[in-house]
Amino acid sequence: MYQENEFKISESEWLVMHVIWDRPQPVYMGDIVKALSNTPWSRTTIQTMVARLLAKQVVGANKTRYAFQYYPIVSKEDAQKSFTESFIRRVYNGDTSLLIKEIASGDYLTAEEKKVLKKSL
Repeated sequence: MYQENEFKISESEWLVMHVIWDRPQPVYMGDIVKALSNTPWSRTTIQTMVARLLAKQVVGANKTRYAFQYYPIVSKEDAQKSFTESFIRRVYNGDTSLLIKEIASGDYLTAEEKKVLKKSL
């Protein structure tokens, strides 16, 4: 399991990771750039983010004859779990019940989602 200091990525890097996780493997830089074409980022900016993810050992790369192929080292589920644990520690001082109370009492869920949440608790 990744601790907060071992697995820390920026908001922008999360978007890049979603592209890598959600595409069939391997993923090429062109695939990532194309998937993020709705952002204001240039190819160079995206390459910088991928380089940072490589340095953080969240993404790996294989060099082929013509291009690098990128693949996730950290699964989406492990990343989400690590982020959630870190978030609960930082924002709710580790008290999960406060987070659940906020979600249940806020306008985040539909009535049906609230019913499902209550049943699962």
